[in-house]
Amino acid sequence: MKSMLLALCAAATVLPGAAAVANTAESPFVRSESVVRADDLDLTRPADRLRLETRLATAAEEVCGRGMDRLHNVAKDKARTCKAEVLAESRAQYQTLVARAESARTLALN
Repeated sequence: MKSMLLALCAAATVLPGAAAVANTAESPFVRSESVVRADDLDLTRPADRLRLETRLATAAEEVCGRGMDRLHNVAKDKARTCKAEVLAESRAQYQTLVARAESARTLALN
């Protein structure tokens, strides 16, 4: 199973991923996990939210197979499915991080 790690400050949240396109021992195109840092972002800002979304998409590509679109159609389809599943599963974590940032901002303003 593939996973992404989302690091926020000192805590790390595991984002379980979709089934592997190929085992990393078998393929140089995939990784077993990827770390996505968010501790340098202000998630109350839309630009930083976009940066995090871009990082998540890049990590999903690393976990599910970078460059698979240049290979066989079956590999391309598996990588596309894997990436969609990983991003869907990471969406809840993303929304939690944004909500925490918004909540902290609201508390700071009060």
